[in-house]
Amino acid sequence: MGSIVAYDVLTQASPYICIHTLITIGSPLGLPIIIKKIQMEQDKNNNKDIVPTPENIRYKWYNFSDLNDPVAVVYKISDDYKKKFKWYRTGRCNYL
Repeated sequence: MGSIVAYDVLTQASPYICIHTLITIGSPLGLPIIIKKIQMEQDKNNNKDIVPTPENIRYKWYNFSDLNDPVAVVYKISDDYKKKFKWYRTGRCNYL
């Protein structure tokens, strides 16, 4: 559940904290029920909309999981989240 909390924090509460590379392990963010919940929270009820990657992530997002893990059964979450990796050259971004 930590990756769900991290996703919420990065998309809603911390727009100026920049992450070069995010690594999640055993994330349930690829499960259809989780994706639907995120879409509903972001008022994107159309199933064709892909959930956005947090703009705080500037380079890559890697998700590692055990192929036998029932919670992280959808280990390739890149198909479910829009890629928005871009470098910003503003003074408003504080890297961790």
